[in-house]
Amino acid sequence: MLQDHDLYVSDTSAFLAQESMGCSTQLFAARTHPPAPQGRKPEFPGGAAVVLTVASVLDSVATMGTIFGGMAVSLDGYIRSESGDLSWLNDAMAKNEDYGFEATERRTGAYVMGANTYREMAAMGSRGSAVPTYVLSHDETLATGRNTHLYSGDLRDLVVRIKSAIPAEKDICVFGGGQLITEFIELGLLDELGVAVVPVILGGGVPFFGRMSEWKKLALRECRSFPSGIVLLNYQLTGPTG
Repeated sequence: MLQDHDLYVSDTSAFLAQESMGCSTQLFAARTHPPAPQGRKPEFPGGAAVVLTVASVLDSVATMGTIFGGMAVSLDGYIRSESGDLSWLNDAMAKNEDYGFEATERRTGAYVMGANTYREMAAMGSRGSAVPTYVLSHDETLATGRNTHLYSGDLRDLVVRIKSAIPAEKDICVFGGGQLITEFIELGLLDELGVAVVPVILGGGVPFFGRMSEWKKLALRECRSFPSGIVLLNYQLTGPTG
């Protein structure tokens, strides 16, 4: 059953203007402030939650209409610390590493996110985006911004609807936390899963994945490491183990 997802974002503006994490793999990060000037690393405000999405953009393997998602995660598998402090991520990112976020913006034709993610973004001043956004919620009173659509039906039907509405060369970005990613994986809807492993052990917090009914096979498409210790992994989902 579709619920109002309890998902997390760091802040909002990369939902409006994304950046990528270097060399054919992008790190999608939501920020409330404008993109950092060239040569400066972006910062994520303390106390806010974080969503980072990694997605391959290698021309040789890119598939149009792909559904992709993911985020930054600590070595022990958490996407948010128990306190909400984001210094574990801010301190890991190096100003001289190319997180170049433009490829995600070029690639994305629509976003899918949970209601709580959208509420947090709206509270930070987001008024919508030029890119169509679908918010999963049963709350018909939820105020929406420009180009934003509420949805409370089957996720499979939503994917069909979005693919018929966006250009064939564009992809769908699942923007939110672990629960939404988990649901897309459970339904066999997610094509690409990106993980940016941050060199820190948090010891607790919000886990990346929720419970799943069965194992899922993954095929590694890319692995890229940076001097900062951040490692970018991009996987293709290949189906259940059975």
